[in-house]
Amino acid sequence: MPTYIKLFVDYLDAIEPLGDAERGRLFTSLLEYARDGAAPQLCGNERFLFPMMKSQIDRDNKALEELSETRSQAGKMGGRPKKQAKPKKANGFCESKKSYDKDNDKEKDKDYDKDQDNIPAVASAFDVFWQAYPKKVGKIAAKKAFDKVKVPVETLVQAIDQQKCSEQWSKNNGQYIPNPATWLNQGRWEDETPEQAQKGGDLPWF
Repeated sequence: MPTYIKLFVDYLDAIEPLGDAERGRLFTSLLEYARDGAAPQLCGNERFLFPMMKSQIDRDNKALEELSETRSQAGKMGGRPKKQAKPKKANGFCESKKSYDKDNDKEKDKDYDKDQDNIPAVASAFDVFWQAYPKKVGKIAAKKAFDKVKVPVETLVQAIDQQKCSEQWSKNNGQYIPNPATWLNQGRWEDETPEQAQKGGDLPWF
């Protein structure tokens, strides 16, 4: 197993809605997964980001295995490949070192650009909401409604966690769960569950 994992700076945007405890559990789980290969049982909001980061670890491990296999095959065929000779000009003389190095730099830049293209997109705040919401219909409409909401995504996720355990959302296999766009447009994250209403002495929640 690898002795390290890659952490991208863009992860800061993805973990911004998480609390300190959730961030700690997330990165501890990533390290344990990289070491042991065992997926943890997460219960907080970090569980929505773990699959994305786990996939990056899996891709890195696969690339490392392929590289090791390539080197192993090269060793069986006589060791490292010979150094590439400097290209010659049409007149038969070698190019200058400066020109040769410049061409190598261009190739390195191309390889770097390819690596950047392979970096997975980090989950946005809407992605976090979409993963948390149990009824996944009308994603485009939900995205438009989400962009108008001014509260933090963690507030929405906390409300979803509370409401999805309510009788309305649980009965008939979730038949009465509002569409995500409707839930956002109507500000339903401020609804109270029957349990909350009873504690506060308010009217029942519908």
